Amino acid sequence: VVYTLKLRGGKYYVGFTTNLPKRLEQHFTGTDGAMWTKHYPMERVVNIEYNGNKFKEATATLMLMAIHGLNNVRGGSYITARFTPEERRAIEKQLWGATDACLKCGDPTHFAADC
Repeated sequence: VVYTLKLRGGKYYVGFTTNLPKRLEQHFTGTDGAMWTKHYPMERVVNIEYNGNKFKEATATLMLMAIHGLNNVRGGSYITARFTPEERRAIEKQLWGATDACLKCGDPTHFAADC
């Protein structure tokens, strides 16, 4: 199961589990939950995908990062509180590539060859 949580402070968390009730309780109570949900408590569940897998977890995380920003979303392999400049640049390039934006600057009006 892939699930998405809305957290306090405009933050989001995407997770994968085989036991959703137990995992949601862990996030809600702060016991064995992710570091991100311990720092930003859960407000509500915004999405549940019962056919989920790790690939869908990663995809959902990146999609939310594109919408809400890298500073506001964690999940999948993107779980550190702060990204290094190198990690941030790598994630930005993934997002830019997925949205046909320039891979050099992220501008959606041109491609890298024209940058």
